This record gives sequence, structure tokens and C-alpha cells, in this order.
Amino acid sequence: MATAFASSRCAKCKEVVGYGPECFSCSGKFHFGCSGITERVFERLEQNKKNWSCSSCRENKPKLAPISKQLSQGKDPIQNIDVDCGLVMGKAVKLILAKISSLETQFAAFQSLQTNIKQVVNDIAELKTILDSRIDEVTNKVSDIDSRVSLLEVAKKDVTDLKATVTELLERDDLISK
Repeated sequence: MATAFASSRCAKCKEVVGYGPECFSCSGKFHFGCSGITERVFERLEQNKKNWSCSSCRENKPKLAPISKQLSQGKDPIQNIDVDCGLVMGKAVKLILAKISSLETQFAAFQSLQTNIKQVVNDIAELKTILDSRIDEVTNKVSDIDSRVSLLEVAKKDVTDLKATVTELLERDDLISK
């Protein structure tokens, strides 16, 4: 990325740099003349300015072996990635790989959480079945009690009617005895 640092020194000529590109790999600041890139070309890089690397870093980076060759040698190409194509540098790839590793760890935690959630769902379903059974039992008992209460109400009415009949008979008996 092009930066303006009043006290920065050019990584190549060691002179003060006012404005110039900054190497993504080594963080060196450069004059445009020392960097090997013109200001006009650098400005056309737009979003890729932040990934620009100086010629020294580009030359010293090992090239990526073909993936098929790495696989045939029993190597994991993901572990050995160190890309240099002028704009995408090893640091960026390593940061991406670190982020992927972090996401894999988080994903593993989510898988564990998913398993726990499935167990909770199963437990809740089992509890629902048990509660449904208990509710049916309580409903049957309430119906039984309701039936018994109805029978008691009928018996109470019968007792009241019998009491009235007995009272009436007693009153008639008293009238007859007088």
C-alpha cells in the first residue's frame, strides 16, 4: 500500500521516503524508482496495492510445487502453500490458513453443540411422551371423579327425597295418632 511517512527510509536506497509503495511481505517502504513500479501502474492496482511485494521478496519466495507432485510425495499441499504471484503473498495465504484453522476449530465446537442440541431435542420428545401419558392418566382420573360426584349428587337428591318422604310419613302418623 502506498504510504506517506516523513521519517521512513527506503528499504533499497535508505533515503527518506515521502510517498511510495509498501511491501506486504517485508513491510519495507520504497521510492517508486527504487521499487521497480511506476506510480501510475501502482495506482492502477487499486485494491491490490495492499498485497504488493517488492522485487526482493518476490525473487526470494519459493515457488509453489504442482499440487499433484506434492500429493505424490505424500505431502499435504495445504500445509506447504507459500504463494507468490506478485500480488498474493505468503503472509496473506498464511493468515487465510490460520483463519481457516480457527474456523475449523469453531466448526468442531458447533458439531459438538449440534450433537448436544439433538440430545436435548430427544430428551424433550421423551418428556413430552411421558407427560402426554400422565395427562391421559390425570384426565381419566378426573373423569372417574366427575362420574362419582355425579353419582353422589344423585344419591344426595335421593336422600333428600327420602328424608322428605319420611318426614311426610311421620307427620301423617302424628296426625293419625292424635
